Amino acid sequence: MSLAVIGAVVALLACIPCIPLLFFWRGTRLPEDHKFTKAAILNSGQMTVWKLVTDVAGSISWRTTVVTIEPRQGDKATSYIETYTDGRRQKIQDSNVEACKSLQRSIQSQSLAGQEAAFKGEWTLELSPIGESDHQCLLRITEHGTIRKPLYRFFAHYMFGFSRNVDRYLKDLKTEVDRIHLANVSQVADVLASEGSTAPDPTQDILATEEVTVQQRSQAPAIVQEETLEGKSDVDAESEGDWDRMTESEIRSMTATSAQ
Repeated sequence: MSLAVIGAVVALLACIPCIPLLFFWRGTRLPEDHKFTKAAILNSGQMTVWKLVTDVAGSISWRTTVVTIEPRQGDKATSYIETYTDGRRQKIQDSNVEACKSLQRSIQSQSLAGQEAAFKGEWTLELSPIGESDHQCLLRITEHGTIRKPLYRFFAHYMFGFSRNVDRYLKDLKTEVDRIHLANVSQVADVLASEGSTAPDPTQDILATEEVTVQQRSQAPAIVQEETLEGKSDVDAESEGDWDRMTESEIRSMTATSAQ
């Protein structure tokens, strides 16, 4: 191996410890605040979706990244602590509830003792009917968030995307709504079959529902993204495979490295 190659390798290895510092510096150039809106068309009425959204204890059965939900005793508002598969914990509190229409959900990362929370923000959830249909509704989630730590801002902006948690929530909710819809169709088919009536094909019902959804999309898009202010992310919203590549503990270790 030539001396030039050895020198290049040594120079490259010497630069590696500087990478977290570069990320940290770039994070300081990004705004702390962000705002965006996402929405999804759900194949169910507002009442069913509202029950799923507000049933805090029951939501652990369909939210794929939530491990435990701990209610906080003594609070007048609905408040609880969620623990996720990557070890993160967040304090959640619901307020300004208007039944079957809207609520505000404040979110704060639970940090280590003496450390500032990595994320503070609020979701505004709004439910609305689609046309005159009783079997479909639109759920919009608007997030106003603040990320004060520069390194966290860097990863949110360039790797994870600000909307990854909202995207995951909407995806999990839609999956659960579709599961309930299929179960209801199958139950009706069983009842009709027991009465000797012609049972409808559940698959055909789902295809018909999807046709209606496609038609509705021309009037109200299934996914709405309105990223505003200076918090726009460079991450593709469809890059779901990248969501869980790095846990908060790994980012925290890089923060410690950059601080040294």
